[in-house]
Amino acid sequence: MRLMIIGFLSGLALFVDLSILPLLLVLAVPLAKQIKSLRNILLTILSSLPPVSALALYQHVAFGNPFLPPQAYLVDLGTSVHASGLFGLAAPYPATLLNHLFSLKNGLFIYVPFALLCLWYLVFPKRRLSDSFAANFTSMERWTILAVLLAYLLYAAAVRSSQYSGFGPRYLLPIIPLLCYIFAMYMQEIPSWLMRLLLGASFVINVAGAQRGIDTDNLLFVLALFALSGPWLPILDWARAEFPQIFGYTPSVLSPAGLLLLLGTALAVMWLPSQMKPRRS
Repeated sequence: MRLMIIGFLSGLALFVDLSILPLLLVLAVPLAKQIKSLRNILLTILSSLPPVSALALYQHVAFGNPFLPPQAYLVDLGTSVHASGLFGLAAPYPATLLNHLFSLKNGLFIYVPFALLCLWYLVFPKRRLSDSFAANFTSMERWTILAVLLAYLLYAAAVRSSQYSGFGPRYLLPIIPLLCYIFAMYMQEIPSWLMRLLLGASFVINVAGAQRGIDTDNLLFVLALFALSGPWLPILDWARAEFPQIFGYTPSVLSPAGLLLLLGTALAVMWLPSQMKPRRS
């Protein structure tokens, strides 16, 4: 049953976004090695067929071919960046790779500062970890995460349109949960001041980007605009634009205070129980 769920969810992920393909290709190797049985491997593949077949059916009905990627159907294919290489995929371009790692526009190590520390622990792992949960971090898991990271770096550098992506490391998003996993594994080994600094910087950068990073691709400008404008939520922009059309009412005052209060309350409810000492019986 577990293998059927894995297969179905993998197919569903592919149905939702084809960019998940590098992750699935890398994970297929350790998964097949762990399953070993040819029967179970075939069962996993068959379980992925329903959502994959639905994707093929949609592309056949909409575009006339179930196998070509979406880039093949662009109206301006002859003049767009997607025309270079094979449907926008070409040899990895070093400058694009460096931009995805270090640029103020969408550099992974700029927008997710703790990612650099996670990479260090991936390449130079400690032999012993103080936390018992982290001690179970296997060599296979480490090499798999490294392979996923490398696959997406090559993917982002090979997709020509990735150089025009907006604010943040959009093309490297699938690897961020894996980096968070590494960070959690080594949390006991990281100095508390450094951990708070990296997590706090990551949080502020991405909140500022989500709220003010629509019209610019420069992180420094976004942070300055966020600091000058104060806390804000994009849903308030939507309310200001849509309320007059939906309800015939224009709100005179919009403030994020109420929503931020609800968010703070929810976070406190989740965090406070971890600070309570259990009662002795």
